[in-house]
Formats: sequence, structure tokens, C-alpha cells
Amino acid sequence: KNVKKLVEIGVGAHNLNFGGGKSLMAFGNYYRNAKIFGLDINDKSYLDTKNIKTIICDQSNQNQLRSFARKFGNFDIIVDDGSHFVNHQILTFEVLFKYLNDGGVYIIEDCAGSYFKGYNGDPNLSHKKNLISYFQKKIHSINSSYLLKKFEKNVLDISVITFVNEAVLIKKKIN
Repeated sequence: KNVKKLVEIGVGAHNLNFGGGKSLMAFGNYYRNAKIFGLDINDKSYLDTKNIKTIICDQSNQNQLRSFARKFGNFDIIVDDGSHFVNHQILTFEVLFKYLNDGGVYIIEDCAGSYFKGYNGDPNLSHKKNLISYFQKKIHSINSSYLLKKFEKNVLDISVITFVNEAVLIKKKIN
């Protein structure tokens, strides 16, 4: 697929000056004709190039996420490699998924926090605090055309949900 816009949440290296950005640079090199956005809570503007733009944004702040998405939206790929806190991952998905193009891919990395209370996760697998359980409740979206009306409130335009070690990949339906 021809990727025109990609966003990565979490550039890396925390608050180190001139640290992080390796995957952002790899995306920029691989998708040379795409606009690549890197969101981070710290200034990473030293990574900005012709096709890479970094933006200070806190993924736990839905207003900042929504403002970014409204300004730059319609993404082909969204990669969440941000805080790794489950509540941030869920909030970010709930805000940004609607700005993903049909057929686009949403990737959430480092899902191990789902099993640790220190990352606001839940080892007892509650769907509100465990990312894997959260997406298990969305799995019927894949076959949504067969669902009864009473189930449609949890349905999203999802054609694929794939669970791999420490990551979830979601593909948006083509409407």
C-alpha cells in the first residue's frame, strides 16, 4: 500500500537531549514519500527533516491528541510506542482510530504493561485495565455485518485484530 501519512506516538529516549528517534528515522527512510509524524512529551525537533515532523504531545491528554489528529489526520499507519500505560494506550486508540484511513493499520507495541498494576494494567484481565482483554471485547467487530443491533455499540470498523507477543495490530475495514 502507498503510505502517505504515518504517526508514531513515543519517539523515545525520554528527556535525553538528542536521544531516541531510531524507528522514526527508519520510517522516514522506508516511506520516503510519506509525511511521518513523531509525537512525544519532550521536544524532539532535532529529528525533523523534509518528511519527518515531531510534535510535542502528551498521549494521556485527549484534547492534545484530538487537536493533532484534526490538524494532520487521515493516517495510513498509527504506531503507539508511547508511555506503555494501558489507560494511555486505550485513550489514544479511542481518540485516533477514527483518523485512520480505511484499510489503515494501527499498531500498539509493548503491551506487557497490561499485566502489571504499575502500568495501570490488570493481571486479573479486566477489559478496562488490560489491553488484550479490551480488544477481546472488540473482536466481534470483524464480523459486524452479522451482529444483532443490540451488540453494535461496541462495534468498530475493524477487519483484522492480530495479537502477537507484546503487540496488537488492528486493521481498519475498507468501506
